[in-house]
Amino acid sequence: MSFIIRALFFITAAVASVLSSSGSTLRYITTTDGLTFGSVTVIMQDPGGMMRFGTIDGLNLFDGRRLFRFSENIIGHELKGSMVSALATTDDGSTWVQTTEGLHRYRAFDDLFEFYRDFSESKGKSEHSLMYSSGNRLYLLAPDGLIYYFEDGFTDGFQVLQGIDFSPSGIVGIDWSDSEEIVIFCRDSLMVFDLHRTDGRYTPVGSKVVYDADISDCFSDGDNMWIVDSSGKLQSYNPSINAFTTVADLSDEIVRRNVVTDVCADRHGNILVGFKSEGVLKISGGGKTIEDTGIRSAIFDMVHDRYQDIIWIGTDGQGVIQWINDTYSIYTCMYSDLLHSIFAPIRSIYLDKTDNSLYLGTKGDGILRISDFSSYHAVRPQQLQFINTRNTSLSGNSVYVMKPSMRQLVWIGSEGGLDYMSNDDRRIRRIGNAPEYLKYIHAIIEENENVLWAATTGLGIFRLVIEDSPEGLRVSSYDYYSLPGGISNYFFTLMRGVDGNIYAGNRGEGVFRISEKGLERFETGTNNDSVPVNNEVFALEMTPDSTLWIGTSNGLLRHNADGTEALYNSDTGFPSSYIHSMHFDGENLWLATNAGLIRFVPENGTFQVYGKHNGVDMVEFSDGAFFESGENLFFGGNNGFVVAARNNEVRSDPRSYHPPLYFTRLLVNGAMTAFHNHFIEKNNGIPKISLHHDENNISIGLSVPEYINSANLELFYRMNDDVDWIKASDYMATFNRLAPGRYELQAKYRDTVTGYESPVSVMGLEVAPPWYLSGIARIVYIILLILFITYFFQRLKRKERQRRQRQIEKIEREHNDQLYEQKLRFFTNITHEFSSPLTLIYGPCERLLSYEHSDSYVCRYVGLIKQNAERLNSLIQEVIDFRRLETGHRERNVDTIDITVLSTQILASFEHLAEQNSLTMQSDIAPHMHFETDGSAFTKIFYNLVSNAFKYTSVSGSIKVTVVIEGDELVLSVYNTGKGITPDDRKRIFNRYELLDTLEVNATKGLSARNGLGLAICQSMVHFLDGSIDINSEPGKYAEFVVRLPRLEKTAPNPASPDIVIPDSQSVIDMQADKNPAKITPLQDRDDKESKGRILVVDDDREMLILLQEGLDQYSVVTATSADDAMAQMRDRLPDLVITDVMMPDRDGMSLISEIKTNVITSSIPVIVLSAKHTNDDQVAGLRAGADAYVPKPFTFSYLSAVIERLMTPNRNVNPSSPAHFSYDRSKLQHCDDMKLVDDVVRYIEEHLQDEKLTAAAIADGLGIGLRKLYRRFQQLEQPSPSDMIREIRIASALNLMLTTTLSMKEIITQCGYRNRGSFYKTFMKKYGMPPIAYREALTSRKIEEPDDDSDIGYEESGDIETEG
Repeated sequence: MSFIIRALFFITAAVASVLSSSGSTLRYITTTDGLTFGSVTVIMQDPGGMMRFGTIDGLNLFDGRRLFRFSENIIGHELKGSMVSALATTDDGSTWVQTTEGLHRYRAFDDLFEFYRDFSESKGKSEHSLMYSSGNRLYLLAPDGLIYYFEDGFTDGFQVLQGIDFSPSGIVGIDWSDSEEIVIFCRDSLMVFDLHRTDGRYTPVGSKVVYDADISDCFSDGDNMWIVDSSGKLQSYNPSINAFTTVADLSDEIVRRNVVTDVCADRHGNILVGFKSEGVLKISGGGKTIEDTGIRSAIFDMVHDRYQDIIWIGTDGQGVIQWINDTYSIYTCMYSDLLHSIFAPIRSIYLDKTDNSLYLGTKGDGILRISDFSSYHAVRPQQLQFINTRNTSLSGNSVYVMKPSMRQLVWIGSEGGLDYMSNDDRRIRRIGNAPEYLKYIHAIIEENENVLWAATTGLGIFRLVIEDSPEGLRVSSYDYYSLPGGISNYFFTLMRGVDGNIYAGNRGEGVFRISEKGLERFETGTNNDSVPVNNEVFALEMTPDSTLWIGTSNGLLRHNADGTEALYNSDTGFPSSYIHSMHFDGENLWLATNAGLIRFVPENGTFQVYGKHNGVDMVEFSDGAFFESGENLFFGGNNGFVVAARNNEVRSDPRSYHPPLYFTRLLVNGAMTAFHNHFIEKNNGIPKISLHHDENNISIGLSVPEYINSANLELFYRMNDDVDWIKASDYMATFNRLAPGRYELQAKYRDTVTGYESPVSVMGLEVAPPWYLSGIARIVYIILLILFITYFFQRLKRKERQRRQRQIEKIEREHNDQLYEQKLRFFTNITHEFSSPLTLIYGPCERLLSYEHSDSYVCRYVGLIKQNAERLNSLIQEVIDFRRLETGHRERNVDTIDITVLSTQILASFEHLAEQNSLTMQSDIAPHMHFETDGSAFTKIFYNLVSNAFKYTSVSGSIKVTVVIEGDELVLSVYNTGKGITPDDRKRIFNRYELLDTLEVNATKGLSARNGLGLAICQSMVHFLDGSIDINSEPGKYAEFVVRLPRLEKTAPNPASPDIVIPDSQSVIDMQADKNPAKITPLQDRDDKESKGRILVVDDDREMLILLQEGLDQYSVVTATSADDAMAQMRDRLPDLVITDVMMPDRDGMSLISEIKTNVITSSIPVIVLSAKHTNDDQVAGLRAGADAYVPKPFTFSYLSAVIERLMTPNRNVNPSSPAHFSYDRSKLQHCDDMKLVDDVVRYIEEHLQDEKLTAAAIADGLGIGLRKLYRRFQQLEQPSPSDMIREIRIASALNLMLTTTLSMKEIITQCGYRNRGSFYKTFMKKYGMPPIAYREALTSRKIEEPDDDSDIGYEESGDIETEG
């Protein structure tokens, strides 16, 4: 009963103010904000950020802007029992609510609602009756001491956690250190159990006593476990290391405030401790500092926000308190909080730091002094003192300005004149000898200690010269400034700008600048027609960039130094356009308006609003009522004042959190309804709802769970992409009279402070049409209309349509015939062109091979020529077959084929190949099969599939061929073990366009044509026979091709149709040889060969290796078939030179070159690239990879031998790993830093060699070294200057390209960075005595010796290269 009485008391006297506690802001959410009851027993935040408050009178939901009952979300259901004792959520989207009557489960997306009466709060311990893990399990402690758990999808209802049985009076609490460990706090111990899951059930395995003391209570805030023992000590427990840490001794506070009800830590190490009887303590500094937070109510629950720097506090009577750590803490003091009769607006503020006395100047009630003021505590009546004309010498009770002076005093301007208050005795005195009409003073600034400026309303501006006298301060002289002609002299503000001028703001006449001539009007709004002129000026500020900021009744006007202007007001997002006062704190402009405070950032024009949501409850701020004191900013209003204090504890930007936007409520025709009643589906994660045609007036709630800066969020929505965004002022998206159709509701929000704009949230809407506008009705209407039109125009259009159809068919037929003839003619001609030379190659080869006097040397090479001629002929025939099938002009020759005999004969041709490669070839061919099909086409299909299987089956693998007839289908299956076919390759394996790329690659590698065309021809043949081909494969294990051919009608014999010819397997044998080349047996080494040099040749083509080995028989030649094989041989013995192909299996030649050149041991070995890729880009890529020469195929042995001889010539002063063939004397570099510097310069030149603007200055900038320092270092190291190095490397690179490539002179000049042909020729002539073209020809014909790099180079003075100095 006492609990209810106390709760009712707090409801009737709910606190509306916001206090600031130790740098944090306290915001109260009470019944006046919509909370159903002031006593909040439990708080929970769901994973989406939405808050749930359990009270004595039901459950409330809060999204940062609105409070509404939970019952609004569960329409059609209701909670049994009003008092909520526990809350939880699980990952399946369920919300669990425990009341005095039992446990409820609600899941919104499928409207699941369940009630468990056995778990009522009255039957268990309310403090620890509900626990849950981070996963999908829910745990409950029953009154009988048993622990129950529930996991959706794994348990059938609640299950007992076996093996844990305690008396409920002995258990203090339960918590979870992780998903598989339970921590039980008992009165005399602390137990930890590991949970093991078996068959969907959890059992505790093992236990350990990790704490042996009397425990009074325990708590968890999600990150920490807290224990309060019987002695009153607060300890934290870390289960991962089984460690306890004493935080503080709370024994005295427990005696005074009763037991501890909850403990929670914020992100800054502060610990909040709530008590049963009174308030919250803040522990900071690792327990060294304990201070009162000013909260006076009892505490039920405290929860740390998942995403923002907030602690939510549930109180007994005062609702929910937000403990917020924001950039600025807000303290609001209302007149109603002072418990004193005061009603006049506050017009001026002054804080005396010596004793923290706060002076509030009012309009009519004099000055209110609050002694020992602190924004951390509420004001007590004994702190208040009134100062007015009755008890002091104050000139008037309407005090408009209090201004600290350079003297030890405070100037006071009122309706009655000018006064001052001494800092020594706090007495107020009137200024002596003041002008009689110096009254209604609203602004004061000091020029110096003796000169004072005062602005009045109605009487102009005074410049007062102040002097000391025995009676006090007096006015010795003054100047008066006013507007002539009876114009308004209502000046509300004065300001000294950074430019030294004094500016005055006038209500009605705008801004004036005071000069020797008097008041000069400061023109605004003249350079921008879009900025309306407003002459009601109440505040002025000037930022260091000389920008003048003018606060008016129509917004904030920005007047830049260049005269341009911009206006900020309610049209640009301000909550109000009326600016009462303004202050620049060095970073921000603070504006006091009719609707809260605005923190405006001049740098980017963004702003943050502090309104009612932030605790600013001012009805209206007062003109000029502002004061700054250190980190505190004071603003006065009509019914109180506000303090904004910077919170130095906040290091991170609290605005970095950007919550999602949710659709939360649905109103249809003004009535609240549940989403699930209209939910139909989700498309790509987008929810979609359906409405009847008469449910076309809807409102959808928009929620953004932002709890610190929600007042600065602007929400927008629209229906579909083609309409403008609508501002959702009430956080509702409303649409009336929606026409039937499909819509897409889009919503987003914008942060007015940072300018951040959220991603668009989308919901689908479908409004069904009435029956007479339904899809079926529309179809009927359209059909009737079409029938009518068709009947009316049928006779008129029929003849025209027939005539056009005949004409189109004739044109298409002629076009197709012409196209076919062109294709056929082209391929016939090209076949004849290839056939004659192949015949002339093939015939003589056969004659030479049959000639009895041909020796083995001749036979070897003639056989090689014959074999490759056969390959080329096979490729031509396959291409012709492929094109015939593609054009679709091949006619089927269907006859009854003996499939058994034909299949057996084809497989027999592969038996030798299977034995040669140790392959297991199995066949399952049904006997006596006869089938009507095209025998020639079937042969090609069968042969190509078996050939493909042999190609991709590794040694000792297996191949299985199955041929059966199933009904009227012939089924052919070819299965082979091997690497299989990936899903991506299955999509491309028959792609004719990618086939062309495959042919190009295979051509460069010498592979059979069947490697690219076989499967494409196979697919075309299958389609030609109206069949299908499927692929079954498991990558890394097997591949299986299954062909199904239908039985066809026999056709008349066609003499032009190809005969059934069973090809031999020679091409497959060649292909297998390419795939697994035989070991090359090197020719017998001789001592003289070793003396000439050892060459390592790397190529995957067996015949190419033999050719190179024999063609370079003057050297000792060893071979390797792959990059890995080559590196293994080099580890055994280093060669003098490496020749490598580019395209090889597994690793290509480029990676091999890179590995050689990056290895310290092998980096100096010359490398020659020998490749069929001969484009300029290919050669550049090879040289950049580190190759010393690039020889394209086909090549001559004389040229290759010349390149080898040049690279293997002994005692050449050339660095073979450098593409420029440039070297320098490293013997003079004694220190590693010196070597690194020179190497870096050389590397930089080589990397930027093509840049014709490359200079020593560019090198210095690129390396981060001063130009003079670079020259000085090179001179000290006795090295060529950087400019000389550029010249030498360029000419050396040009020479290298001339000798090792077939590039033209123009290409060489470009690659070496010369600006023009003339400068290159001139430089080359000076060095080598002849033009470069003549030099290349002479060197190629060996008429001259290769140049020595030590020869002098003549330098031109053309400016192509920067000269030294």
